[in-house]
Amino acid sequence: MLPLVVEIGRSIEAQLLASRADGERVFFDVFLRMQRRFRGAVIGVTKSLYVANTQARALAGEADEDLLRRLAEEAGVRSRTGSVRRRLSSGHTVSIQITPVDQAPGDFAAVLTLEPEAEPAGIGFARLPFGDGGALRPDYRDQLRQALASEQPGLLTGGRGTGKRFAAAAALARHGAGAVEADGAVAHLDPQAWLKALQAAAGNPAVPLILSHVEEIPLELMTTVADLVARAQGPLVGTSSEQMDEDSTAVFVRESFPVVVPVPPLRDRADEFSGLCRSILADFEAADGKATTFAPRTLAAPVANDWPGNIRQLRQGLATSRIRAAGHEIKLADLPARYGQGQAGRILGEMERV
Repeated sequence: MLPLVVEIGRSIEAQLLASRADGERVFFDVFLRMQRRFRGAVIGVTKSLYVANTQARALAGEADEDLLRRLAEEAGVRSRTGSVRRRLSSGHTVSIQITPVDQAPGDFAAVLTLEPEAEPAGIGFARLPFGDGGALRPDYRDQLRQALASEQPGLLTGGRGTGKRFAAAAALARHGAGAVEADGAVAHLDPQAWLKALQAAAGNPAVPLILSHVEEIPLELMTTVADLVARAQGPLVGTSSEQMDEDSTAVFVRESFPVVVPVPPLRDRADEFSGLCRSILADFEAADGKATTFAPRTLAAPVANDWPGNIRQLRQGLATSRIRAAGHEIKLADLPARYGQGQAGRILGEMERV
């Protein structure tokens, strides 16, 4: 019986190989040839297949699959080799060489080689608990933690809704439970009471303090607040809009912070995306008791579509998705159309996306 079974197995294998389309045979030949030549991260993509070697799986996560598939399809449409630079969900910035493979009309295939760019030298390298990887790299979170560890106040700057308060609270959580926030946007309601509360918090070494909306602090309080920041006894993080006028009196407060850390927009922080989403869902669950999780690949859609918004819009989108979800799992169809629509339709070219 054994020789018969072996012969049947060989016959089935031969028929499967013979039945494979010519386009697939060419695709796998190119993939294997590129893997032998490059010796690094190699990914092959067709309309129905996604093949990655071991190095590529360590570099590119599930959240990057749609991005790489889109690049492969664009190269197939243009029928020419290209090179692009992208930041992956693992936090790595990579140079991607795309080699299209000839296919039948209506299909596409390409082999991509990924080469990580060298990380810049500097302080603040740390293994971060965000995203699919643990890349060693300096970023705004490292810089802020370094400042607080050396007992220096840090100022986070960036556009509205980029998550500056979220980052400040996360960094201060290491220095005590429950940071106190002094919001400059409401100081005008009762300037003296607001200033008195700020003085009490800044003078207490055991109280982590967030000084938010620095640019909106009333004019008459600016000098006093700048002095309080310079003499703060406990851990302090400020937040400010990046559009601060250099002639504004708020510059006095800004200059009182020894460390200023820019926060990039959310669309440039794919490595944080899954952590932010799960944190927001946890907040919703704490408020109404409804536990919600993400279906596989749900998070990949907005990341692959170059998230255009900020954390306020992200909270709004997730709140809407929870309402739409039939059960406790958010599926791709539950996402607002603008964030999930990249899975279908015409692929935009490089200049169109710009």
